[in-house]
Amino acid sequence: MNKKDEALAKFVEVVKNLSSKEFEEKYVKDSKGLDEIERKEDQKDGACDV
Repeated sequence: MNKKDEALAKFVEVVKNLSSKEFEEKYVKDSKGLDEIERKEDQKDGACDV
């Protein structure tokens, strides 16, 4: 197995062990295409997170 395949296999194992909520918080984008970190940055700028 090459390094890319090994990294992918490790990532799959990590994702399998996440709860649905943890997965969404880390990997799912919202309707604006922002991840959790970017959304929090928007909130600091006064934007609404609705």
